Amino acid sequence: MLPERLSGDGGGELVVPMGWFYVQCLADRILRLSGLGTTDPPVFRAGRDVLALTVFFTTATGGGPPDPTPEDLHDWMTLTTHEPQWHGWMRAELEHLVAEDLSGHLEGADLSPVLHAWQWLQETELLPPPAPPSCLPAGVAGSGARGLLEGTGWVPAWRVGLSLGHLALQL
Repeated sequence: MLPERLSGDGGGELVVPMGWFYVQCLADRILRLSGLGTTDPPVFRAGRDVLALTVFFTTATGGGPPDPTPEDLHDWMTLTTHEPQWHGWMRAELEHLVAEDLSGHLEGADLSPVLHAWQWLQETELLPPPAPPSCLPAGVAGSGARGLLEGTGWVPAWRVGLSLGHLALQL
């Protein structure tokens, strides 16, 4: 695959979105360690992208902390608790990122994959998966209970990912 762009210094070096790659790997690890990494691939992608975007925009460098602290996890859990607040916060962060890129103050190659992840989360609709039995309160498992979005039908991927990401952070 050909690179989208090369560094502008004439050296012809490939510009790699390392900050984005790192937060995706971290989000992937959080989902898998919580036991939620075996979900349906589109649902997993939604959860991974929501967590990756959350981590990306809560760090100064966009690369995430080397090893998340309990405070980091608490901050991410707080951000993913409420849909309207997270969605509004994410839109504001993206607008700021695009403005930085347009003004020439953004360095690195993270803008394209970040915008691509957001676009996919906005435009894709998913059916919420059933909640894993281990995550349900005692006596509820086996009763056909679905996740937090039960009975809502098709919903934007970001809503499914937000529920999955928040649950993964709690586990």
